[in-house]
Amino acid sequence: MKFFSSFLLFILMSSSLWGVSQTKTLKTNEGELPLILKNKLWVSPHCQKGECQALKTPAKTSSKTHKSTYLTQPAASFCESSGGSYLTGKYSSGNEDGICRFKDQSYILAWDYYYKFKDQRP
Repeated sequence: MKFFSSFLLFILMSSSLWGVSQTKTLKTNEGELPLILKNKLWVSPHCQKGECQALKTPAKTSSKTHKSTYLTQPAASFCESSGGSYLTGKYSSGNEDGICRFKDQSYILAWDYYYKFKDQRP
């Protein structure tokens, strides 16, 4: 029994080292959106296969064309000011979260996007 539990522990630890992806699903009013963990960021699955707008450094949009409705929510405001659309949803656990979706239909958790790029935007 001790061997089996040690072996199981080894497999679980090794899977994270081998890059086995973690996934979760956010249910929004537009449907279920799967998320994968890539480089410590929760993103849409097609971001794993190549380039996606969700992982590119954002360019600031013109303040004349941008009016955020999320004044108290920095991640939502940052998403919209970077050209994304902010959506909210719930996980099966009941916890709520927000995502930032882009024109190429890629998306990223809004707070991941904010912390990754807030100091890199021109």
